[in-house]
Amino acid sequence: MFTKEDYKKYFDQLARAERMMIYGAHDILSRLNDDSIKAVLENIAQDELRHYTLVRDAMDALLIEGEAEKRKYQRESSFGNIEVKRTGAAQKTEAWCINIAQDGVCMESNEPFKAGDKIALSIMLYDKEQPIHKTGVVIWTKETQPNFYISGVEFERSP
Repeated sequence: MFTKEDYKKYFDQLARAERMMIYGAHDILSRLNDDSIKAVLENIAQDELRHYTLVRDAMDALLIEGEAEKRKYQRESSFGNIEVKRTGAAQKTEAWCINIAQDGVCMESNEPFKAGDKIALSIMLYDKEQPIHKTGVVIWTKETQPNFYISGVEFERSP
């Protein structure tokens, strides 16, 4: 019999697999010139987004019942590429946007960020034409599989 933790682990793995499919489809789309192939791949990317939404809905229905997060601002699943630069560092890191809110972003990367890291972000969402530029602080990081991390970033507030 599955425990609540077993279900959580299973749906976390499904969600991660769906996100990887979304990132991969958009990565290939960014390099294609053939419109007929692009149309098919865009449909695949939309299906993966729909699958991800279904997995998230299942997680919410089965696991979060009574444990709803108390967020100040609503988060929306928003996928895209992020260019991350640590304050004072010359090197940039690539990451992927999972969701975004008025006060922060959740991102995945191969780079292990640490809580307290100050970073500059250039977020290029797949469904937008212009990047979003923000600065912020990494609040938490979790290794979700070997050498792959998910991090929560709180945006700096504008004066």
